[in-house]
Amino acid sequence: MAAGFDAVLQQPRTGFGTLIFHGIADASHLPVRSRFLKPEAFKSLLKRLKSSCNIIPLGRLFSGDIPPGRFSVALTFDDGYANNLVNALPILEDLDLPATFFLTGCALHQEDILWPDAVDLAPEVLKGPIMISDELWESRSRKGLVSTVTGESLKQRCKTADAPFIRTVVHRLAPIVRSGLDSEHHLWRQLNETEIRTLAASPFVEIGAHGLTHTNLQAMSISQAEEELRQSKQFLEQVIGRPVTTLAWPDGAYSRDLVERASRIGFRRQAAVEYRHKEDLVDPGIIDRLVVNPFVGAGVQELALRRGRY
Repeated sequence: MAAGFDAVLQQPRTGFGTLIFHGIADASHLPVRSRFLKPEAFKSLLKRLKSSCNIIPLGRLFSGDIPPGRFSVALTFDDGYANNLVNALPILEDLDLPATFFLTGCALHQEDILWPDAVDLAPEVLKGPIMISDELWESRSRKGLVSTVTGESLKQRCKTADAPFIRTVVHRLAPIVRSGLDSEHHLWRQLNETEIRTLAASPFVEIGAHGLTHTNLQAMSISQAEEELRQSKQFLEQVIGRPVTTLAWPDGAYSRDLVERASRIGFRRQAAVEYRHKEDLVDPGIIDRLVVNPFVGAGVQELALRRGRY
């Protein structure tokens, strides 16, 4: 049975796929758990993939330089958690595996937490309703912070909000998370500039951009979105001292107009979560990716990667 099951998992034998990781740490006791994979599970998955697939740099997938004979995999990390440096990089280096890390530019504004983490974690330590942008929000179990006026969740509001609203949310909630969950800082803290340089110094690492504040760029005007893209690129290039030409769209949100404008800015390679437009299927400059599911085993994860879906 084991031999037969493994044979199934090896299909298709050729082709390629790209995985998205976020945090590498144990967050099983907090509402951010779906974005985190425990280090031991991360290492187990990589060892399995290394034994059955070719793990290659993302750039080789874009260029079509894919080794024959086995399924090929590129590893990517979104969001720029500090635990990527502490927990993920040593495992990658130990296994001699390349990866691309897509980082935000939040450090440019001396911020150390992204809005999804602030919104998800603040209810864990809030003692009552909180006023944000002249609107009262209260915690309601599974929905998190909810507007007492509209009933809309703050998380859903942020998904389509502009950058000023996102910064207001972070400035209001980040101090609450920092003080209430300081011992859990490894689950929310972003890489600072020194840590970004340390990460980028590894020969196994490529640095890519992921926007400034993880804001949905489609929620902005085209000119605002272009400026965010330029600033994120310039910030990372200034920090690491080399060109940044790869972009992962924050929240997987983009339009074909944005794809073309990002390319003109210098992002020759762009990563989606799932293709959103039929033109993407024939565009060699954009690639779709599969988000790692922390609630399944390595075998099921490999099968989903080969299939391109769960």
